[in-house]
Amino acid sequence: MNDNIIPFRPQSKRPDALAAERMHQNRDRLRLKQIVEACKKEKAQLRFAGDDAARAGKALYELKEEFLTRRGQVAEAKKHFEKLHRFIVSDDFPTAEEMAAKAKTMTQKVGGYLDAAKAIAKAGNAAPDECQMRCLRGTALWQHWNSSTAKREKASPASYGSDHVAWLLEAMAKRVVRDTRLDELLARMRRVPAQYNISTREFENSSMAALFQTAYQAWFAFYGEAPPLPSVPLVRIPHRTWLWPVRLTREGSGHPYDDDVLDNPVSETEGVECRAEVILFREIRLALGPTVNATTIAPMFESRPCLEITTLNSEGEPVRSSVVRNVYDAGQLTETKSFAVSFDNNWHRFTPLPTIEKGDVIKSVTSVIVGEDVADWEYWSTQPLSDDKNCVEHYYISWTAVDGSYVQHWLERISGDAQPIEPMPDVAPLKNPKYGTWFPRPYIGNHVEVAVNDGRLESALRDAIEHIRSSFDKYEANWRSSMQAQTADQISEFESDLRAAEALLRDEQDISDE
Repeated sequence: MNDNIIPFRPQSKRPDALAAERMHQNRDRLRLKQIVEACKKEKAQLRFAGDDAARAGKALYELKEEFLTRRGQVAEAKKHFEKLHRFIVSDDFPTAEEMAAKAKTMTQKVGGYLDAAKAIAKAGNAAPDECQMRCLRGTALWQHWNSSTAKREKASPASYGSDHVAWLLEAMAKRVVRDTRLDELLARMRRVPAQYNISTREFENSSMAALFQTAYQAWFAFYGEAPPLPSVPLVRIPHRTWLWPVRLTREGSGHPYDDDVLDNPVSETEGVECRAEVILFREIRLALGPTVNATTIAPMFESRPCLEITTLNSEGEPVRSSVVRNVYDAGQLTETKSFAVSFDNNWHRFTPLPTIEKGDVIKSVTSVIVGEDVADWEYWSTQPLSDDKNCVEHYYISWTAVDGSYVQHWLERISGDAQPIEPMPDVAPLKNPKYGTWFPRPYIGNHVEVAVNDGRLESALRDAIEHIRSSFDKYEANWRSSMQAQTADQISEFESDLRAAEALLRDEQDISDE
């Protein structure tokens, strides 16, 4: 009876596009449950601090505008929660000063906002827990909640500034998303089979959707399977440094090398030996994409590897530096190949003369399995602030939340210990360059805030989106044209028997006419 059923592979072996989204749903529901329980305690009712009440109130306004659209629905919501209007912050408070003044008049008890979200959900036929999570998600309470202890982490003076920088980045990024209609572009990518190449920044043929996962926050992906999320580099954090002898080509090239050239090492006749410092950086970028589900498009911190080589003179002083082109796995730097670098817009090849050392594989894998930090240069944690460090090889790309904790973790570093990345597009005229900053110099966060204030970071994100859009438009058009021709050929093949029958009928008709 099963002869007409196609035997698909077992579900457990198939790629799971919803894995990250389900992970967030489980974590968020646990966090919400713990917060609700904390609100029910009579002696110590959970309260907001700082601007959280106003942020929750603004989220309630967005929920009201989304779900209570028909006449009578607001009145219906008030039947479920009579004081609903007291907890909603409308767009009548556009400035920070007006928002702060409104916040002072609002109740700080978290339970009331949760009741208001539930009332909106009931009247608008929406999921109550989803509305409650959306109400809290933008608050410091939610972002600093520790599910392991079921308590709010104690805030420090530094985290207060980091929270505000996170909110600033989120507001700027969401404006870019709205203006560029990034959500529509990402939705198109889910319906087209393709693979984005982060080296060439172009789309290539694949059987998988160009954007596969429905959520990327707290997720990771092999660099060869990286999603097409627009991103801008912010800082490079040193992870491991080697001092090596290398063989560098004497003569340069005006254009990048083909892969077949790089498959061969630099020979003694074409190169000269010198000492070099090779650094494996962890490059932190600001990326835009689906965070906790397919429709929540917001900023994330993206982590990816970056290799840099600096040639040294006989005194050990730096001479020239360059990022190693299109290499994400430091273990690939071997004596059997050569690698491309660009010095002063002139391309060279180099070959490392030693073989890179490997760590204790068994010890490293054991640490990965139990969720601990790995003391091996080949690995780093995708979620360094989580109880489960989730260490992976450094050539995986990963994403963390843009919240106060991760702003503090990635950006509260002194310039020198980490490299700020300055190349961003010029903008004219500069936007409000005299704005103050939460991070003082010489913190990396100061460079990022200044780039927000003068408009460079926003402009860079828009450029990144338009590059991906242009590349995808071209690929999609070619793919659609190819598929239309293929489908026409297939239909023609399936109908070939009809044409044969028609030809036979014509021949018989001709014979009868004779």
